[in-house]
Amino acid sequence: PIEIRLSVSLHAPTNIQRDKIMPINHKYPVEELIQACKNYQKITNKRVTFEYTAIKGFNDSEDDARNLAALISDLKVMVNVIPVNDNPAGFEKPSKRFLDTFARILINKGIDVTIRAEKGSDIEAACGQLKKRFIEKQ
Repeated sequence: PIEIRLSVSLHAPTNIQRDKIMPINHKYPVEELIQACKNYQKITNKRVTFEYTAIKGFNDSEDDARNLAALISDLKVMVNVIPVNDNPAGFEKPSKRFLDTFARILINKGIDVTIRAEKGSDIEAACGQLKKRFIEKQ
């Protein structure tokens, strides 16, 4: 009976990719995560939001979009596509063309998508950039 909305940090459609950026995936692989979302939805009938940080050349391809769509096709979802900001790990932001193509593939599969607006990068205060500044000072 708890009235909560579930937002899941997914960031990659496969275990191989997700293992590289989210160590928790070793304990709770994608299949278990998706099953937990299905259980949540079965009980609450609420939409699940997936947060998906798009990283150039890592998880932003058309195949990644198709794999993501297949993975979440049995769920009522919203996907927030978040372009990564430059950071110490060396990740780069995908081009607008890649982001638009990625989103279009999901939309064509009936999935609600938002491409998150970038804020703060012009003053190096966006997500991931403050850590970069801290590391550079050490």
